[in-house]
Amino acid sequence: NNRDRIFTDLDIFYSLYKNNKSVAITGTNGKSTTAQILYEILANQMKDVRIVGNIGKPILSEKNILSNTFFVIEASSYQLEYSQLFKSRFSVILNISADHLERHGNLKNYVNAKFNLLEKQSKNSTAFINKYDLNIQKKIKSKKYNIKIVEVDTKKKDKLIKKLNNDYFNSRGNIENLNFALAISKKLKLKSKSILKTLQKFKGLKYRQQ
Repeated sequence: NNRDRIFTDLDIFYSLYKNNKSVAITGTNGKSTTAQILYEILANQMKDVRIVGNIGKPILSEKNILSNTFFVIEASSYQLEYSQLFKSRFSVILNISADHLERHGNLKNYVNAKFNLLEKQSKNSTAFINKYDLNIQKKIKSKKYNIKIVEVDTKKKDKLIKKLNNDYFNSRGNIENLNFALAISKKLKLKSKSILKTLQKFKGLKYRQQ
């Protein structure tokens, strides 16, 4: 089976930097935006953060990586389907809708490709999933994962969101993306005051790939 011999760029990345902390973000919609929000929040509170994957730079072109470099990785379902080694400390599945089915054949394969991210995670890892997404919920209930699972309430408008005065976060999709970024920030024990400052200035994606 040739498939067994395919290694993806994510696999090569993992074999080089497996000790670095990373958050891998996948989903049908909102990956780039969520990655960018999280990246900007982290960049204002951590020493060295890189954003790689579909957004920004190809994952293997990063230079000067230190032991405390933190990676925000936007991962596509194609990469995840073929990756054999790659895993991340934090994984995110934003949503799953019937998209890209021409590549995956059917919805079940597409869901499985996304969930590869969780299947590969080690015991002390955390996955963030959408509390209201039916495809995600069905899959998560179908088997036991030995990682910590955080169900993100994507509709929530908590204290921090209510304080926000930025039109960018008025749309439902961006509130969803923001709730994921905030759930991860909470897990990383980031400071709310700095998060708010970052979000007030957030303007959206620097580079939309069309």
